[in-house]
Amino acid sequence: MLVDPWTARRVVGGQLLDEAVQAADTARFEVLHRRTDGVMAWEFEQPTIAVFCFTQGFRRARLAMGTESVDCRIDASAELGIVAAETEVQGYFQTGQDCSYSILFLDPELLPKGRSVQKSLMTFDEPGLRMEFREMRNCAEISPDLAPLMLEGWALRTLARLAGASDVHQVIGSPRLSPNFMQDLDNYIEHSMSGPLTVGDMAAVVGYSARHFTRALVAATGMTPTRYLTKRRIERGRLLLRDSAMPITEVAHLCGFANPQHFATVFRRATGTSPSDFARAVRPLR
Repeated sequence: MLVDPWTARRVVGGQLLDEAVQAADTARFEVLHRRTDGVMAWEFEQPTIAVFCFTQGFRRARLAMGTESVDCRIDASAELGIVAAETEVQGYFQTGQDCSYSILFLDPELLPKGRSVQKSLMTFDEPGLRMEFREMRNCAEISPDLAPLMLEGWALRTLARLAGASDVHQVIGSPRLSPNFMQDLDNYIEHSMSGPLTVGDMAAVVGYSARHFTRALVAATGMTPTRYLTKRRIERGRLLLRDSAMPITEVAHLCGFANPQHFATVFRRATGTSPSDFARAVRPLR
């Protein structure tokens, strides 16, 4: 039995052959490979939301999930499942000899205030979410050092995918923004961009907690705070390169980059060209 902050109780049949685990403050991701005799017993209860992707060897689920009984086929067209927080699951899976699956545990606090996952569901399909799981598995197994840095972003995208999946009946909504949320945020970024800015700094300006701010910004823009701030820095860089004769070192500083090399790397990634080439192309002849 595995007992940790993410699971209150987990008893799983079969032999565990291999696992890859990555964890962050608000999410945990596991890739598991097991060997069974054709039946995998399952007893599971957790304080978190759990999203499953059954990738290999699973054929059928026969489970009691809370007050509901589930008897469903699992195949490539229906390999996802979601278990609401505090839901007890008991039963078994019919499997092949070797089977693989992934679990993404999500802190319910990631959900907008007043929202929750109202029901558990086995099985459903959402192509974008399947692709997210494939990317997460590859990163966890091939680039484990990078996975923790990407995990919370994956968690937020997973919630967005679930909110749009028709099978999950729109159980996740968007947080309500204060009327001046984006205006206040953009004004603050514009006047403070040359210095270091943290998620906590930006959240404080609009009167949100860091977690609520992140959820609200993703809902409003589709971007995490880091991505949104980088976008604004590059936008300023483009304007300064076009409308002034400043050297690139000064432009990098005014946009909040530690050095011109970092500015050049991020600028090229965003625009497809270097700051110097961009400046030569857009600055009028002087």
